[in-house]
Amino acid sequence: EPWLATPAPAPAPSLGGFCFPETALVTVQGEDKNNVVTSKKMLMRDVQLGDKVLVDQDGTYETVYSFGHYDTKIQSDAFMSLTTSDGKSLTLTPNHMIQTSNKGTIAASRIQLGDSVMIASSNKNEKVTQISKNTRKKGMYAPFTKSGYLVVDDIVVSNYIGVIVNDQNNDDAKILGGLVSHQWVAHAFNAPHRFYCNYNDCMTENYTEEGLSTWIAMPFSLAQRMFVENTRTNTFIKTLGIITFVAICIVFTLLFDNNNGIMAFLLMTLAVVAMMRRRSSGRKIKS
Repeated sequence: EPWLATPAPAPAPSLGGFCFPETALVTVQGEDKNNVVTSKKMLMRDVQLGDKVLVDQDGTYETVYSFGHYDTKIQSDAFMSLTTSDGKSLTLTPNHMIQTSNKGTIAASRIQLGDSVMIASSNKNEKVTQISKNTRKKGMYAPFTKSGYLVVDDIVVSNYIGVIVNDQNNDDAKILGGLVSHQWVAHAFNAPHRFYCNYNDCMTENYTEEGLSTWIAMPFSLAQRMFVENTRTNTFIKTLGIITFVAICIVFTLLFDNNNGIMAFLLMTLAVVAMMRRRSSGRKIKS
């Protein structure tokens, strides 16, 4: 694709990818030859940076500013499929999160028969009636939007995966006893990227050999090592790590969330002024 930049090497994750196959459908907004706003279904493999995609049941469209995962060649049986009572079918990786009416936004692997998901076209919650695992598909794509949500195969889903894995008996949508959600943590951690793309041209992007955006490859790898791979870490250390991770997310939200753009600008301005004053005082001491 013309908007893809040269891949860059980075540590490989082992959470099975977080994305949708190339045949998944999204709704993309555009204009006809008479400049009339239109919308059409588009295969995930054809979606590009800058496209405006449907993100909720209210008809909201947002720009794709990044692909967390973009791999056109991979073929994998790591996908799973969910079928709803009205016949809708969604295929995604098990760790990718999906919005439910009864459990919040949780990983697809935690969906159970009878859970309800939001159907965008009808604006109704429909129950999951069938779950199929080890579905083989080609391609892995994960578009990122301002809200952290999008509509895939007519079902409202998250942009993200649940990286911080809890015990099977815990509520998968929540962290630290329900204080924050996996969706909030993932969305907050991407605030600097959203902020940057809000004021800069993000029409090209670099990906690792595994197809991960270089914006998230390193944080993803660190989170994996901290919360997934190191199973021998005692509970106190893990909890401390999660608290630190959440604290960083809070700072990112305050500094870089679009709603706090003025605050971010003021803080950056103060930082520049402080650095200039420090250099100025250093020169006076030398003289």
